[in-house]
Amino acid sequence: MGYVLMWNDLIRICKRLNMHRVGKTSVWKGIGADGKVRVCTIHSTHRKPIGAGLLREIATQQLLFSSVDGLYGWFKENC
Repeated sequence: MGYVLMWNDLIRICKRLNMHRVGKTSVWKGIGADGKVRVCTIHSTHRKPIGAGLLREIATQQLLFSSVDGLYGWFKENC
């Protein structure tokens, strides 16, 4: 299923996962309530939705969700 998330939505997700921006970079780091260390790169100056392939990479490799479905479900429940 195709999900649409904007970069601002990704910032909200990172904040809910106890992540903080590292200085003035595009990198967000933090340790979630589950004890997992997460590192995510956010290009917040972009105004278009995140592409499907990039969203899959961010969800599974950077934010450590099992899939984009898991990320989107968590986003709807917690943000």
